[in-house]
Amino acid sequence: MLQFISKSRFEDSLKIYVLALVSVFLGTLVFYAFPPYNYSFYYFIPYIYLFLCIKFLSTRLLLLASFSLGCGIFFRGMFWLYDFSAAIDPNYHYSVVIINSIILLLLALFSTTIPSILTSYSAKILNHTNPFFLAVLIFTLFEWIRSTLFTGLPYYQPGYILIDTPFSKLAPVGGVLSMTFVFFCMVSAVLSFCFSRGKSKLISLGGMLLIVLATALLNMTQWSQDSENLDVRIIHGTSSNADKEDFVEMHQRINRYLEYTFDTNDNSVTPELVIWPEGSVTSAQGMYRKIRKSTEVLHAQGTKVLFGGYPEDYQNKYNALLSAENLKIEYRKYHLIPFGEYTPDIPIPFLNLGQHLPEIDNSSLTKGPKYQPVSTLGKLKFRAGICFELIFGDELRVTASDYDVFIHISDLGWFNGTPVAFHMLQMARMRAIELSKPVLRATNFGISSVIDHRGQVLGQINEQVEQYFDVNVTSQKGLTPYVRFGSIPLVWGLLVIYLILVVRRIALLNYKSKPYLGWLEKKYE
Repeated sequence: MLQFISKSRFEDSLKIYVLALVSVFLGTLVFYAFPPYNYSFYYFIPYIYLFLCIKFLSTRLLLLASFSLGCGIFFRGMFWLYDFSAAIDPNYHYSVVIINSIILLLLALFSTTIPSILTSYSAKILNHTNPFFLAVLIFTLFEWIRSTLFTGLPYYQPGYILIDTPFSKLAPVGGVLSMTFVFFCMVSAVLSFCFSRGKSKLISLGGMLLIVLATALLNMTQWSQDSENLDVRIIHGTSSNADKEDFVEMHQRINRYLEYTFDTNDNSVTPELVIWPEGSVTSAQGMYRKIRKSTEVLHAQGTKVLFGGYPEDYQNKYNALLSAENLKIEYRKYHLIPFGEYTPDIPIPFLNLGQHLPEIDNSSLTKGPKYQPVSTLGKLKFRAGICFELIFGDELRVTASDYDVFIHISDLGWFNGTPVAFHMLQMARMRAIELSKPVLRATNFGISSVIDHRGQVLGQINEQVEQYFDVNVTSQKGLTPYVRFGSIPLVWGLLVIYLILVVRRIALLNYKSKPYLGWLEKKYE
């Protein structure tokens, strides 16, 4: 008997370990669904597996599978965080690993585990024969919650892999969340067709047909109109973090950027707008005045120069985008990086990491207002964002008025050698489609690019060589539904559908518990 129990437990344990290993393996496949790999079909496999686990596994095994899958997804995407922690003061290394691990666990919980368990219980409580349909509702809602509560890289929603498909036409209506909803619908439709019977199959296929028809109609819809042609020059940097702190190197870098700005190149193109990367000037040292003085001739000719710097104002220091013409701060970064640009007030002594980062000493920056007005440079009206603020689509859409282009500057020197630059480019393309506005990006160690309002890359540099490129882009007038309303209509719609299912179940239970209502059955027989 003891031998039998021991063997049985061993077999059960073996099944659990195999299930966990399969989950982690499938989770790592998700990473390859995004640039620079682009094997998009890999993203479908883990979610098909997860939806099947919801339908067929017990709660205990579902918990294990969903949690392991979430860890597989995000650990593979966040490996650069652990590499980065190796550069921290060794005395604080384990503290950083703990922080990174907590972030990883929270992402795993909110992306796969909690929605999986909630879907499983909802299917049982609501007596719903098609848990795949419930999974679409709940997983989409939790992607919205995750993107609202937990930010940073990797941020990917499944909808990003549909950016080069006709479904991208949904982005101007409901943002990347609407494309995430479609992604889950596609997974649900495949599984419903294979594992459901009767009208559940027809409902799933009918729903997908409606989405396809809606997408076809949206392909004929224009949300913006051409406004002004703009000759843009993007300067691409490759300065290491150590170089940025060196005064001599910074002086040389500014001189090189000025040469690129004035260069007439072979085509004798005089750009109307020149953009330098984030942190082009890391400390004042008279450099701001030098840039303004050096570019006066260009300003007189109608060329505007924007650059990233760290201006100070009444003892406050900002990460900002400035105009070289009058050194006006056009935009102050709102989302600052913890421990890199400010030190969170964490009352734990051994987590005092502010003085132990290997980056630029800008750990006491002041954040700008959450919503800042549109900036104007001549006829051009633009909205700006810095670094990973590109991620926050629901915030970038909120402006005081309409604008023509979105300008993004970034410094990815922290993440050099990782796929983060490719991921950020994909996010920039999605923002361009959502806003139906061109996106102009100047980066340091990233992928500097100009993207039109349809998400197509007109020009880019992703080489480890400091250089520039010129592109002619057409600014856009008009507002998309997403700019007007954001993702809220989709979120409310999903919540209402879920509430209807709950009310329907409660009404059915009340009906069965009241035999004196039996005459209703006879009346309608």
